Amino acid sequence: MVSHIAYFQNIPPKNAYFAGANTPEGFVSDYSEFFSEDTFTKVYIIKGGSGTGKSTMIGRCAEKAAKYGASCTYILCSSDPESLDGVLLRRDNIHIALIDGTAPHTVDPVYAGSCGEIVNSGDYWDTTALENAREEIINAAQQKSECFSRAYRYLSGASSVISASKRFCGNLILEEKLEKCVGRLVSSIKDNGESGKIINRRTLAVSMNGAVRVTTFFNSAQTVIAVKECAATASVFFSILEKALLSKGLTVVRSISPLGGIAELYLPGQDIAFVPYEEDEDRQLTYTKIINMQRFVNKDVLSANRQKRRFGEKCFSSLMEGALDSLAEAKKHHFRLEDIYKATMDFSGLDQFSAALCDRIIQRFE
Repeated sequence: MVSHIAYFQNIPPKNAYFAGANTPEGFVSDYSEFFSEDTFTKVYIIKGGSGTGKSTMIGRCAEKAAKYGASCTYILCSSDPESLDGVLLRRDNIHIALIDGTAPHTVDPVYAGSCGEIVNSGDYWDTTALENAREEIINAAQQKSECFSRAYRYLSGASSVISASKRFCGNLILEEKLEKCVGRLVSSIKDNGESGKIINRRTLAVSMNGAVRVTTFFNSAQTVIAVKECAATASVFFSILEKALLSKGLTVVRSISPLGGIAELYLPGQDIAFVPYEEDEDRQLTYTKIINMQRFVNKDVLSANRQKRRFGEKCFSSLMEGALDSLAEAKKHHFRLEDIYKATMDFSGLDQFSAALCDRIIQRFE
């Protein structure tokens, strides 16, 4: 089978997740997993165009809140991981979110004013200048959209290759042996006597900066169990493991790959993470245990399908490169849009407003 996890490169560690994904089906938003107004003291929804300072405003408020003892969970943009889509701030019983509420993850207040509140960075742009740049804006936005559409088609092809690979390697996994291994692992984890619960948190993204992964699960856990891939069977291990953990009534934080399948799991109550194994020449990664999936594959089936697997891997690699090249091209048009909007912005006015917003947030933590 074709493995795709190796395509995802780690980015600098931070307590962060993605609240969406570029997938074979197009863009998928997970905002409802993070930003329900029922669970927040206040939700600030920031509106405005590209390059209008939304991410900077979110980052500044997070930085200041952290100085007042608030914990910060960063929500990275799945198309541009260097940009913030939001931040979750918590201190004691105060829980505040700042989020980018523009397309493709458009958000409006549910309990307007009482919880959700719109912050408009567009109040500080020069509308006349933007009207004069209308054709350039439309052109850049359309070309960016076309690049994303092309990337989704490539990702759809890559997903089809994975599906075909699974079919011709259908008898590859020694499931009984794998289930016994999972059973032994799970038996050492204490049953909390409650109903099992899944929390979805994406740690992987196919972005304009490449295929990337945040190591939040690894960084959060005391016990880290790494799963060493063999012929893309690790996702089967994670699926069997998840069912076993849920049957014990455990809370499972699950990361789904943008191309499908479970990528990694974290148990917050036990402080245990199950993550993809990575080769580490510098010995920066410390694993509590390594599970080698080679133990759970039928070597005869693996050998008999070697040529098919290699062909599938070549097809997958070409399609992924096509998707990543398309997204890299989209980044150029995205920056064109940012430059247009930046040139029209009154950033001194926005900075003053951002400072006032930060003060309002800090007052809730004092």
